[in-house]
Amino acid sequence: MIELILGTIGLIIFAFVIVYWPWRRAIKHNWQYSQQQMNKTITQQRMGELQVEQQQGLLSDEDKSEAEKELALAYADEAGVTAVTMEQPIGRQPLLIILLLAITGVVATYWYASEIPSLKQWQQAMVDFPTLAQRAVIQADTTVTAEEYQTLALGLRTNLMKKPDDPTGWLLLGRVYTTIGYIEPSIQAFEKALALKPDHLGAQISLSQTLAMSGQPPQLQRAKLLLQQALKTAPDEYDALGLLAIVATQLDETELAVQSWTSLQQQIPKNDPLYQSINERIAVLQGEAEPNNMDAGDTVVASNGLVLNIEVNIDPSLAKRFNNDAVLFIFAQDALTDNKMPAAVVRQEVGQWPVSIQLSDDNAMMASYKLSSLSKARLVARISTDGDVMPSAGDIQGEVIMDMAADHASPIQITINTEVTP
Repeated sequence: MIELILGTIGLIIFAFVIVYWPWRRAIKHNWQYSQQQMNKTITQQRMGELQVEQQQGLLSDEDKSEAEKELALAYADEAGVTAVTMEQPIGRQPLLIILLLAITGVVATYWYASEIPSLKQWQQAMVDFPTLAQRAVIQADTTVTAEEYQTLALGLRTNLMKKPDDPTGWLLLGRVYTTIGYIEPSIQAFEKALALKPDHLGAQISLSQTLAMSGQPPQLQRAKLLLQQALKTAPDEYDALGLLAIVATQLDETELAVQSWTSLQQQIPKNDPLYQSINERIAVLQGEAEPNNMDAGDTVVASNGLVLNIEVNIDPSLAKRFNNDAVLFIFAQDALTDNKMPAAVVRQEVGQWPVSIQLSDDNAMMASYKLSSLSKARLVARISTDGDVMPSAGDIQGEVIMDMAADHASPIQITINTEVTP
């Protein structure tokens, strides 16, 4: 702070000098020029008078010549004295105005260059950080807003500047970023945590979950490898088994998917609805049952939890922008919080409009966070230009808000009609 103050004072002095000095020299020059012009005019006038007096016979040629020499010497002396000593006094008012302008300019520059508003925001974030960390991390408070999560992220980044080798800090930062939908920064934070501690179970699962959200084969392959590594350390890890089963299913690796579902099922009581759900999923993978075999138009609480039938259509003015092989994502988010993590997501090609799909707990990314966990859902249908569930320029979507406790006798209608703003 002392350096900033000294720098500001120096800038004020410098600004005053560069403004005042050229102005002072200009005034001095103008005054000198005016005085010399007057002396020159007087001298020329006197020369003319000597010429007239000679013609009238009042001066001899010798007297005229002598007078002209004396006049020339006097002009030269006067010009020299003026150049050295004659200066116009400068008034105080112009100098005061210049000084005020200089100070104003420097203060404005300092304000923006030093990012004082950002500094105040950072200071407030550091004051709020302990309380927000308690609410979001310890208490899992669902009322924490997106703005508060951004404040929490700022506090975490500040702490990580002091302790950049803290893998837990990077893990928490990644989870906060994921919650508010900052997918790329969250991946970078998880990668940093793993670079510091390669066997960090929480970072392995969190990074795998974030990668799996994209639905892209390269990211799914990376997620699979991370989950397999995690399960070597913790073979019965519930979330890792469920996520690996989902990832393997998306990659069409049936054997791995069945193995993962079976391992997960062994940890679940037989009277738990999820137990029967896994049985049905395994049967589908092994070709013993057909997927999506519910009657169209029904929204029921089945053995595997809440199942929603959704019908997606597109605004005719936008339909020509995409081919039938465009990638369509349908996903559910918590409508009561700013958490951007999908509780369930389905990825498929468009085919023909309208598109009918079912969304259920079977489409959850994690066993601990699924569709039936929500009391009010934001259902989104998005056409992706790059095949990634994360929004990007050129994507279009539609959405509806739905009370999960309501009884919907007909399919939920979503019309894609809005440009996505990333």
